[in-house]
Amino acid sequence: MGMSAPINVNNIANENLAPFLIGLQSFNLTYNVSEPSAFTLAGLGAFLLWLARPRKRVNGDALAKSLIFSALLLGCGCASVLGQGMVVFNNREATVVVSHVYLPSQTTPGLLQVGNGSSDFPPGTTDWTGWTPVTGDGFSAQLFAAEGTDVPADSLAPAFPTTTFRTGVVAGFVNGVIVKLAGVRIGFDATIQMRVWDNNGGAITDWATAVAQPPKTEILGMSAPINVPNIAGGFATPSLLVGLQSFNLTYNVPEPSAFALAGAGGSLLWLAKPNRKLLAARP
Repeated sequence: MGMSAPINVNNIANENLAPFLIGLQSFNLTYNVSEPSAFTLAGLGAFLLWLARPRKRVNGDALAKSLIFSALLLGCGCASVLGQGMVVFNNREATVVVSHVYLPSQTTPGLLQVGNGSSDFPPGTTDWTGWTPVTGDGFSAQLFAAEGTDVPADSLAPAFPTTTFRTGVVAGFVNGVIVKLAGVRIGFDATIQMRVWDNNGGAITDWATAVAQPPKTEILGMSAPINVPNIAGGFATPSLLVGLQSFNLTYNVPEPSAFALAGAGGSLLWLAKPNRKLLAARP
């Protein structure tokens, strides 16, 4: 999006004689970012008015002080506008990243696979033969992210906006959007994960609601987390999801309880402990 510089049009004509936009100048578009604060705009406006005022003599010290003050105001505004990292949420960027999202396996619905196949980029060895790509607006996709590398998945925060999937020969790929990563500053590394769920005709609007559905009634899945270095944003081209790999969805199942996990952990520790009888039997 973008906007021109305002112009003044004199002597506006009536409906039978429309005026020309004399004075309109060329301008460019850019990616949408959060607007600067009213404080910043007020500071900028005051500085411009100060420069335009009638004056007989310019005081060097006064000019320097005003420039410094205005620079500080603009700096505060730029920090709020340019401080938030952004990425291109698209799993199909030719020669950069091509990774599919597939529906559950028709033969083994609980099977989970992660990894690029021969038709992905970079190509991999995971066999996706017979798998059906996710298609249409019945499935929602969202990025979750946090600043830093190798951040645990349960510490990642949702990023907006969400999107849906394309159809036909480009099924398995999302409708690309620019996503703002809350809490991730420009120039810093980020851990990013893609999550997908059946939105039930638009009734399920977020990942938490999808996970909370009764067992085996919801189709969902997530990618392996990736580390994206030096997140871009502001007026620079947003970063791409380099390293994202193909994955499939499955039916939701209840998570194992803490008791079950503790029991499993105890069994593994018991199996790993030194066996005195066996040690004693050794020659």
